[in-house]
Amino acid sequence: MNRAIFFSLVMLAIPNTSLPAVTPSGDISSVRAFIANESYDEALNLIYSMHKKDDNDKDLWYLGGIAHSRMMRQDSALYYLTRAQVLDRTDRQIAGALASVYSSLRQSARAREIYSEMIRQDSTLLMPYIQMAAIHMRDNEPRAALAIYIQLHSMEPQNPGFVKSIADCYRRSGNELQAVRYYRRAHSMNNSDLSINLALASLFARMKDYQSGLDIAEAGLDVDGSHAELLFWSGFFNYALGRHSSAIIRLNQAEENGNESLMVHQYLGICHYLMKNYEKAREYLEQVISVNVNDHRLFTYLGRIYMQLKDYEISEIYFYNALEVLKPDTKAIIDTYLNLVDTYRLAGSWEKMADAYNSAMHHDGNNPYLHYGLAYTFDNHLDRHDDALDSYSLFIEIVSAFSDPGDELLTLMDYAQARIKRIREEQFFQ
Repeated sequence: MNRAIFFSLVMLAIPNTSLPAVTPSGDISSVRAFIANESYDEALNLIYSMHKKDDNDKDLWYLGGIAHSRMMRQDSALYYLTRAQVLDRTDRQIAGALASVYSSLRQSARAREIYSEMIRQDSTLLMPYIQMAAIHMRDNEPRAALAIYIQLHSMEPQNPGFVKSIADCYRRSGNELQAVRYYRRAHSMNNSDLSINLALASLFARMKDYQSGLDIAEAGLDVDGSHAELLFWSGFFNYALGRHSSAIIRLNQAEENGNESLMVHQYLGICHYLMKNYEKAREYLEQVISVNVNDHRLFTYLGRIYMQLKDYEISEIYFYNALEVLKPDTKAIIDTYLNLVDTYRLAGSWEKMADAYNSAMHHDGNNPYLHYGLAYTFDNHLDRHDDALDSYSLFIEIVSAFSDPGDELLTLMDYAQARIKRIREEQFFQ
């Protein structure tokens, strides 16, 4: 199924300098001070009182929009910022804040329209380009974002961030070779940005270029030798290259530095098995199998481990478990149902789409993506908000049990939590 996309929105600009406590003095500087000190209710109370004297002060409407936005009241922020823009359509600060609110409300076309107008007025401004590209990436439009980042790169060719963003777009578009090319270029411009090393490591793993993967992981560890994710990648690539002793060293270091994920334990278990450290292998792999019960390889490894430990009854149980996992092929069934989901989405058959998700969950009830997809279908296509609440909640419960859910699932969980809050608010006021 489609991967989640990631957010890249710039916070609305208000200076965050440390200021002493202020009292309402009835001037604009007091409003700014309240906002800078995150005293948003006080700022709004002062704005209300000042509006009674002057309802046409664009700065008051602008600051009211900022305060509401900081309090996550985006509809109110939109009202205030729209009033501010009516009073001064040339103010870039107001325009940028308004576009940001439209973006947060998922009104992408309105946001891009404002940013385009800002660029038309002054094509040297970087912020509107950056924000439009971020919206395209969030909306899963990497090719549209790519064109913007290429433009930004031509404006600032020495900015490694734009080169990295070009690489991100190519990766999201499925062009792995171009992604590697631009990540390497970004790394040569800024070798202290370890997120580049991580992106390259992931790509090299998919491309089975294990030596290049090991090289980039070790280059990152030269910068930060305690980086838990890079220690994992070094361990994985050493394992893939058959260097099991080195893999164990790096994976142990990853665990010591806070990466206690299932993947670390899985490869530690496999490497210990291959090194004939059967007790250690059993210890790690039984931790993994208690969570990942659908991987026949783990059952097979444990069956072989218990065979070596001469506990043949347990060995037999694990081998039978491996057979059960293999029949039927769960992944093939899930993939088939997801193909049906895509077909129903294109046809606009939302009830059938929900049924396909439910059927898939009979075969893999702990798959978080299935619960999220069903919740999103109930929420955005069928207006079955009670069902959406249940599915969002189950999704969050499953992801919360993961030791290392990753950025992708965490982003989806943020959206699910926001929708639960919004649905409950709407139900309350109804």
